[in-house]
Amino acid sequence: LEIREKYESLDYSELIKARDTIFKSLMAYERSERQGIRPFEDWSADKTPDMIYKDNLEKLTLILEIMNSRYDRNTLMINVKNPDEQLVFIRNVIWSFDMSMSDEFRQTAIKMLNDLIKEGNADAINIQGAMYFEGVGVEEDKKKAFRLYRKAAKLGSSLAMSNVGYCYLDGIGTKQNYELAFNNFSMAVHHGEWDAFSALGDMYLNGIYVP
Repeated sequence: LEIREKYESLDYSELIKARDTIFKSLMAYERSERQGIRPFEDWSADKTPDMIYKDNLEKLTLILEIMNSRYDRNTLMINVKNPDEQLVFIRNVIWSFDMSMSDEFRQTAIKMLNDLIKEGNADAINIQGAMYFEGVGVEEDKKKAFRLYRKAAKLGSSLAMSNVGYCYLDGIGTKQNYELAFNNFSMAVHHGEWDAFSALGDMYLNGIYVP
């Protein structure tokens, strides 16, 4: 009962770590058994390797049972208080092509996204822009996507800066403007956005706005 309470107090990511630690111990025991390695000091202890192996099997079974019971009713492996983990979860759900994913699961991601947007999270606003750009979960609207990208860029999202650059470069959702494309790609590069490095390189390679 004490062990069950201990594991039930852990969040999903902590359960994964506990599961992996126990699994490694089980594998180590089985490897030593196959090789016939049995150090005397291990077998003279109060708990022999056999007893520890049995205990670990029971713990592993318990952990998997607890994980399984939480799998569908939670936001899975994320810390809901951590915006960065929330954003990873949101992206994975929104851009997932797994049609077996439950509606409740998607609704959780959308609610989380909307909450972050209300808080002024730049990356969340950029995701919403991408949804309108691609028509995922909403009706496609390139102009609205551009407005959201620009808003997210002003709030500091480097990916949004890059997205604004692409919109200006190709005239999507706004008028084509090579100077503004160059400026936005440059800002994104300054913030370390890898995608913008490639875009800026292409502008120099093809002599677009720059020599």
